[in-house]
Amino acid sequence: MNIGKTKVTTQLNIDNLLDNYYFGSAGFNNLRVNIGTPRTFMGTIKVEF
Repeated sequence: MNIGKTKVTTQLNIDNLLDNYYFGSAGFNNLRVNIGTPRTFMGTIKVEF
């Protein structure tokens, strides 16, 4: 999108969109389990002059 001579770009990233419960990884000794991250949103706005 252009606003005058300025270019503006927006972006929205969503991880784990459906907020599923999952195991991201497990350790060798089966005593350590990493649970996946919950739903996460990250947005960016880029302005070029």
